[in-house]
Amino acid sequence: DQEACPLNLAPTASTTVALALGDALALTLMQAKGLTPEDFAINHPAGRLGKRLTLRVADLLHGGADNPTLDPGTPDPNYFQWLSGTSKTTVNFATGAVGLQLDAIVGKPQFDLNTTPRLTTIAAGTTFTATGTATIDLVRTGGFTGQFQSARFGATTNGLSPVVNVAGSSIDGAFFGSTAQEVGGGFRIVGGNPDERVDIIGAFKGKKP
Repeated sequence: DQEACPLNLAPTASTTVALALGDALALTLMQAKGLTPEDFAINHPAGRLGKRLTLRVADLLHGGADNPTLDPGTPDPNYFQWLSGTSKTTVNFATGAVGLQLDAIVGKPQFDLNTTPRLTTIAAGTTFTATGTATIDLVRTGGFTGQFQSARFGATTNGLSPVVNVAGSSIDGAFFGSTAQEVGGGFRIVGGNPDERVDIIGAFKGKKP
């Protein structure tokens, strides 16, 4: 009957006891029903705790046949180049809008058996930028999805336009941390310029400053 409040008025000790009793009842019920981690994830599909049980890297990144690969059996030139750089995300939970900006440097071309250095379109050290937008939908996706509006390289080696003709793209991301202060996900950009086919795939992450 005694509260921790020096005036014995404000509910302090009683609220702590009520919280402990509520937790005890909930945990006892969980054991009685045989609740499994899978059941917990179903009850919390979009929450941070549920995502810890269900969200995988494979859910954010493209894999298998969706990944660009070199084909040594084709006579057409094939090569790939790494991109490394930074990403900037802007998040507005009030409107559900997410913005993503990529700034990167192109690495040295890696050639297959049918490609020589003179056939490459983008030189090592060339800059790359891309901007896209996404929409937050915690119920359906557990994060946000969207597309890129623009992408371009700093220059080309053969006079072709450095602007990527974006034929298709995707942004898939999620929020992490106790207050959703961290963000991460995967992206893909497919286009026909400045080469016969451009396929850019990668991942991004960030944290609220």
